[in-house]
Amino acid sequence: MDEYGEAIHFSESMPANIALIKYIGKDEGNLPLHPTLSLSLPELYTTVHLSYVPSLSKDIWEVHSKSPKLSYKSIERYLQHLKRVKEACDFSGNFSVYAYNNFPMGTGLASSASSFAALTHCALNAIYSIEKVHENHKISQESMAQLSREGSGSSSRSFFSPWAISESSQIRGHSFGAFDELDHIVLVLSTEQKHISSSQAHQLVRTSPVFHERQEKVGQRFNEMCKALKEGQWADVYQLAWDDFIEMHRMFHTARPRFSYCTKRVTKILEHLQTWWQWHEDGPVITMDAGPNIHLLFRKDQKQMQTHLLKQLGNIDYIVGRRVQTEETKFPA
Repeated sequence: MDEYGEAIHFSESMPANIALIKYIGKDEGNLPLHPTLSLSLPELYTTVHLSYVPSLSKDIWEVHSKSPKLSYKSIERYLQHLKRVKEACDFSGNFSVYAYNNFPMGTGLASSASSFAALTHCALNAIYSIEKVHENHKISQESMAQLSREGSGSSSRSFFSPWAISESSQIRGHSFGAFDELDHIVLVLSTEQKHISSSQAHQLVRTSPVFHERQEKVGQRFNEMCKALKEGQWADVYQLAWDDFIEMHRMFHTARPRFSYCTKRVTKILEHLQTWWQWHEDGPVITMDAGPNIHLLFRKDQKQMQTHLLKQLGNIDYIVGRRVQTEETKFPA
C-alpha cells in the first residue's frame, strides 16, 4: 500500500549534455535564436519517479531522501511542466513526483536539461501505460523533444545522441564518426547553487552589446564547427569551442546588471589550459556553461595526456562522464 493509496510507479532517466556552440538567448517558445551543437553525456543523468494515484486531486512534489532541496518556484516550474505534458495527452489523472541527479545541480552541469527531459519522458510513458496507448499513437522522439523544450530549452537536446543539432524549431541527432567517441571530464570548481540561473542569464544577455555581435557571426561559427568535426580538425574544434564560450561569458560580464561565473580559480585554470595548448599544440577541447565549472573533451588517443594534465592541475575535484552510445543503444523507453 502506498502513502496515497494504491499506486502505479514509473521511473525514467535521461542524460545531461554539453554544448560546444552555446544555446544562449531564446525566443518566447524556448527556441534558440541561432543553431546550436551539443554532445550527450549519458553517464551524467537525472532520474524521475512518478507515482500514479487515482485518489490524488492534484500533482504533488514528494519529499524524498534522494532529492535535492528545491525552492518553491523550482518545484512549481517542474509541476507546471508535468501539467503541460498531461494536457498535451488530454490526461486528467495526477501524480506524485520526485527526481534526483547523479551529479551536482545548479552549478552549470545541465541539470535542467536532464531533469526536464526525464520528466517529459517519464510522464509520457506513464500516461501511455495507464491509458494503454497503442504504439502507433505515441508521439515521435522529435515531438517528445519539442514538448520537453517548452519546459527547458536545453532539454530537447538530451533526446539525441551522440550529438544534437538544434536549428530554429528543428532538433536532430548527428554523428561525427571518430569524434562521437570522446572522453568527457568536468572540473568541479564549485558545487554552490548559481546566484544567476540559466533562465535569468538568457534574459540578461540581451542587455549586452556583445549579444548583437554574436547573432551576426555565430551561424558561421556553427558551420565551421560542424566542418571541423566532420574533417577531424581537432585544433579547429578547440579554437571554435573556446571562442564560443568566451564570447558567452563576455556577454555575462557586459550585461546590465553585470554578472560572472569566472572566479579567480576558474580564470587561473583556463590560463593553464590555454598555455598547455600553446606548448603542446594539442590538448582537450575546453568549454564552460553558465556556471563556474570547466568541461574537457579528450580524444581516445589522449589517455596519457589526460592523466598527465589532471595530475598537473593538482587538487581539483572532477567528474568523469561520457559513455559512448552506439546505434543500438537507446534511452529507456
